[in-house]
Amino acid sequence: MIPENIKSDKILDARGLSSPMPVLKMLSALRSLSEGKILEVWCADPEFTTDYQALGKPSLNEYLGYLTDPDGYLRFFIKKLEK
Repeated sequence: MIPENIKSDKILDARGLSSPMPVLKMLSALRSLSEGKILEVWCADPEFTTDYQALGKPSLNEYLGYLTDPDGYLRFFIKKLEK
């Protein structure tokens, strides 16, 4: 899936947070979603991908990709796989 075509079901604005808080907030937000729903995480922390690999990947979700927003922050797309 190309991120430009992904429609998110929920947006988490974590732009003011630093490592590892964006990933921890992401995991919390994913718990509130139903299986198959997509969470979009707005993040300015360059450590997000490293933290995601260490903390978020073992959880039951699928990383779909990211976009760089014209305002300079990153928009990550995560799909909830299981409850």
